[in-house]
Amino acid sequence: MKTILIPTDFSTCADHAAQMAINIAKRGGYQLHFLHLLATPLNWLQLSDEQQLMYKDVHDKVKAANEKLTVMVQKAEGEGVAAKMFLKYDESDQIILDHITSHSIDMVVMGSHGAKGVKEFFLGTNAQRIVRQSAVPVLITKHTDHIGPVRSIAFVSDFDAEMVDHFRSTLSLARMLGVKIRLVFINVPLNFTDTPTVEARMRLYAEQEPELIEAKDIYNFGDFEDAIKYYSAEHEIGLLSMLTHGRKGLDRFFAGSLTESVINHVNLPVLSKNANVKL
Repeated sequence: MKTILIPTDFSTCADHAAQMAINIAKRGGYQLHFLHLLATPLNWLQLSDEQQLMYKDVHDKVKAANEKLTVMVQKAEGEGVAAKMFLKYDESDQIILDHITSHSIDMVVMGSHGAKGVKEFFLGTNAQRIVRQSAVPVLITKHTDHIGPVRSIAFVSDFDAEMVDHFRSTLSLARMLGVKIRLVFINVPLNFTDTPTVEARMRLYAEQEPELIEAKDIYNFGDFEDAIKYYSAEHEIGLLSMLTHGRKGLDRFFAGSLTESVINHVNLPVLSKNANVKL
């Protein structure tokens, strides 16, 4: 069974991401993994029950975390979604990356506080590493996002031919949600590309699953983020998808920092996949 990982700190922001994950899981038959990270001063699992009771504050936090995770699992199961809970006694974001690998995770859904951006992810200042280093797609939601049905996905890319295979994660999500994809190239002055070149690049992507492609748009604008905002409003986009890679030259325009900037400043869920990271 395919699996979605939802790291949570039980905040409203994290709960919003959890509900979006539940909605996706219901459509795609996914199992959910709810993961909470909790730092403890000792190797908690090595202590006996009596020893744990000696550290009342920590004991109470562990008990509360287990109870909240149980509620999340019960909520998912109440909506017909299989779910498991995981409590790890370490707040390092490496725990999330390790869970992705060890449990064959297919997608991560995480909450962000929106305007404060990726560096203010609910899991701490180093959590942007999840977006940069995850080997699977990461869907970032903000508490201002609409969590109802997604009507359209905008796949924003430079349409590098070497990235076509990584487009499949977006195709898979669109197929599962029963929506179409709009292929979008943002033409800005510092990254201007002529229309015939862009159309040729787009054709490779559109040929993957033509029935899922609603439009191929070249959008000319002075600023990349503003272009996405205007385009999304004009076409009622419900979710953005962006592939990232660390290439130099023209392709650096679509490096991870640009995706993070969109996550920070555009009030839409963003599906990100770093093509440089392999399982």
